[in-house]
Amino acid sequence: MRLPGQADFNCRMLVTLARRFWFLALLLVVIPFGVFAPAGGRAIAGSGFALPVLVACTLFVSGFLLDSRKILRRILHVRAILFTLFTTYAVAPAIAVVLCRLLGPEDGDSSATSVRFLEAQLIAATQASTLASAMAFTMLARGDEELALVLMVASNALTVFLTPLALALTLGASVTLPLGSMVARLSLVVLLPVALGQLARRAFWNRAAPAASFLRQVPAAIMLVFVYTGTSSAAAELRTESTLALRFLLVCATLHLSLIVWILALSAVLGLERPVRTAVLFSASQKTLPNGIYLWRGFFPENPYGALALVIYHAFQLITAPLLLPLLGSSRQESIEESSRSWHNDGDAQP
Repeated sequence: MRLPGQADFNCRMLVTLARRFWFLALLLVVIPFGVFAPAGGRAIAGSGFALPVLVACTLFVSGFLLDSRKILRRILHVRAILFTLFTTYAVAPAIAVVLCRLLGPEDGDSSATSVRFLEAQLIAATQASTLASAMAFTMLARGDEELALVLMVASNALTVFLTPLALALTLGASVTLPLGSMVARLSLVVLLPVALGQLARRAFWNRAAPAASFLRQVPAAIMLVFVYTGTSSAAAELRTESTLALRFLLVCATLHLSLIVWILALSAVLGLERPVRTAVLFSASQKTLPNGIYLWRGFFPENPYGALALVIYHAFQLITAPLLLPLLGSSRQESIEESSRSWHNDGDAQP
C-alpha cells in the first residue's frame, strides 16, 4: 500500500537527484556522442572564434561570482602560495613527462604519435587550478576556504606566464612555442574577462544576486560544449586507436594521484596545519578545463589528442575529490550530501 505523500516524496527525490547529478549524467552522454557524432564538435572547433568566446564567457561569469574581498585575509600565506604554484607549474609537468615516457606510446609507435601524446598530456598538466571545485571541495572538507580562494586567484592570474614557460621547458625542442604571443593572447582571453566580471559584480551584484544559482549553471553547460568539442576532435583516433585512450586514462589517473601523495607528504614536512593542507591539496592537484581548451585550439590545433587529456583529467578529479573528503576532516554525512551538491557546479565558476 502506498503511504500518503509517498508520490510527492519520490518526485522531490527525483528532482533533487536531477539537480545534483545532471552534469555527470550529461557528461556520460556527451563523451560517446562526441566520438560517434563528431561533426558538430568539429564545426565548433573549426569556426576559429566559438571556443575563445565560450572560454571568455565562462571566465566572465566566474569573475562575476567571485567575492574577491576575502583574498586580503589570507594573501600573506607565502608558504602555501609558493607550494601551490611550484606543484602546479613544476611538479605536475615534470611527473607528466616521466609518466608519458613510462606509460605513453611504445617505442614501436610513430614518433609523431609520441610527440602528440606528450603535448596533449602537458597541456593538461600545466593548467591552473579550477575556478570552482577547488573552492567547493575545500569548503566541504572544512579547509581554509579563504586561502583556497587566494591560491585559485594566484594560480589563474599567473597562468598566462607560467603555463607557456612550463610548456617550453618540458617540450624542449619537440615544438617551437611563440611565448610572446601565448602570453598576450592568454592575458586577453583569461585575465580580461575575469577583470570585467569583477567590474560588473561591483555594479550589478545586488540586482543579479537572486539569479546567482542560475548563473552558476552557465559555466557547467559551457563545459559540456568543451567536452563535446574535445572528444569530437579525437573521434577518429579514439575509434581506431582505443588503446591510446586507455593510455591517457592511465597517465591522467596516475598523475592526479601522484600529486595528491606529493602534496600530503610535503605538507607534513612543511608543517602546514590541516585546513591549509586541505586548501593546497585541492588547489594544486585540480586543473581547469576552459583555459586548456583555449590553449589547445589556439596553439596546438593540429594535435587531435589536445583535449583528450584535459577531458579525462577533469573527469577523474571530479570522481576522486569526494572520496578524499572523509579523510580530510568532513563528516560522512556532509561528504555525501554536500559533495553531490557541488558536482554540477564544477563549470569553473565560483560556487
